[in-house]
Amino acid sequence: MSAVIERARQLRKLIEQASAGLDDRTASEGYELLPRMKTDGSLIPAGHRINWHGKVLRARTALWANEENTPERAPELWEEVGYRQGIRVIPAAIAAENPFGKGEKGWWGEALYESLYDANVHTPGAWPEGWKRAEA
Repeated sequence: MSAVIERARQLRKLIEQASAGLDDRTASEGYELLPRMKTDGSLIPAGHRINWHGKVLRARTALWANEENTPERAPELWEEVGYRQGIRVIPAAIAAENPFGKGEKGWWGEALYESLYDANVHTPGAWPEGWKRAEA
């Protein structure tokens, strides 16, 4: 193995360690920096974030890194962080203390929307008139 490849592997480990200190919004902007799930049987602690096919997922509980516990096979063990590409994900129920502001964008499923009103606590599904489709 060349010295360049070995150095790249060392740097990748450092990048993954540093990414653990990022807040969810920032981590979602640089999801490529997060580790991918390895199915090597190691313990994944609760709260650990991974890059899963371009989405930042967090382990809901401590789990073993095996095929049975991947996000595809055991989605109940994982949750998507509240951001994707640095933009908030619109939850199924928007809390009154965390509304969307006028002009604020949010992901609803795979589509990006922009709130047309301040203090918007309705989802695009519940109140389509409060949102318009937006560009990423």
